[in-house]
Amino acid sequence: MALTPEVLNLLNQHVALVERPSDPPEETRSISIEQDSMGNITAESFKLYNIAQVSNHDLLTFVGKELGILLFDDTAKKIMYALLMLLFDFAPKLKLKFNEQDAKVLFAVAKLGKKAFTTSALQSTFSLVHASELTPEKLEASLEALVQYKVLKRTAFQEYELRRKKNNEI
Repeated sequence: MALTPEVLNLLNQHVALVERPSDPPEETRSISIEQDSMGNITAESFKLYNIAQVSNHDLLTFVGKELGILLFDDTAKKIMYALLMLLFDFAPKLKLKFNEQDAKVLFAVAKLGKKAFTTSALQSTFSLVHASELTPEKLEASLEALVQYKVLKRTAFQEYELRRKKNNEI
């Protein structure tokens, strides 16, 4: 059965296609934003992707420590040793500490209270929250760094979206 032009027009008038929001990633991702009593702001990102930033030196150090497995004869002890060494070496690498400017930008994003935002909305919120101006170039540099760290996602020109939940400890 073929659709007639009348049926197609009727469908076109009564059916609206909307973009479905993407499903949140399965990976554990979080941001911790803290402001101390002196007003200093720090931010940290905790996610599996941060391991990709591990240096070759750290990787070789880990391999050297893992050679300690040869000291054990029992397989269960070898497995326990390897897991403990993996945990001790790579758990700190899951966390990424941001510089002060990027932390202030993240703080302003948190104060926006929205997952998606524009740079102009962020600029005005930044000025209100921090009582100082951030040049558009510096704001773009911070936003680009946060996109590279996979904290934000660029959705359009000067539009961004937060990729994870925020743990605000302010």
